[in-house]
Amino acid sequence: MNRPESFDPLADEILPFPHADEASVGEVICRDLLECGPDVPLHEAARRMSERRVSSILVVENDAVLGIWTERDALAVDFDDPETFA
Repeated sequence: MNRPESFDPLADEILPFPHADEASVGEVICRDLLECGPDVPLHEAARRMSERRVSSILVVENDAVLGIWTERDALAVDFDDPETFA
């Protein structure tokens, strides 16, 4: 399989595997999802993610998913800039 490199390092790691085209996301997903409420402090959400060794946490309120907070989101937060939280 000869594919061009993408701009995404994760995709570049997955693409060379010969069976990547055969597997579906549904076959490999984690079904034991980590979730928290919208009022959970950032450090607590990060701690839970670290304990479970996952890179994201669903934010849920009243059985509705409000969004997802990811490791990438956490790394983008500038804790010295109050505007980050506005």
